[in-house]
Amino acid sequence: SNITSSRTSTIRLQVEKIPIEVSTETTATPTVAAGQPVQVISTIKASGYQARNIPVTIQLPRGGFVNTAATVNSACTTTGRATCPRQWVYNANSHTVTATIPVIPAGGSIKVTV
Repeated sequence: SNITSSRTSTIRLQVEKIPIEVSTETTATPTVAAGQPVQVISTIKASGYQARNIPVTIQLPRGGFVNTAATVNSACTTTGRATCPRQWVYNANSHTVTATIPVIPAGGSIKVTV
């Protein structure tokens, strides 16, 4: 508001890319007897910078899998101030559980047990 000159100048700005890396590791109970529960554990980690609104899809076993209340009431633990999703959604057609993780700070992680 205090500019009194009509002269202009050009200022060059540089934008720095901040690297965000999200990695996952998923394991399942290797051998299960008929009628026994199967555990699928997925660990999602962020490094470089915090990751926000991360869509996650966990593929569940197709053969012999039975959907139970435990499927969408997954246990979720965090490290490094990460935030667990509010809700997991089971899709019977694709045998997947999906959610969106709100935030995983750099160095943080989420461990989901379905």
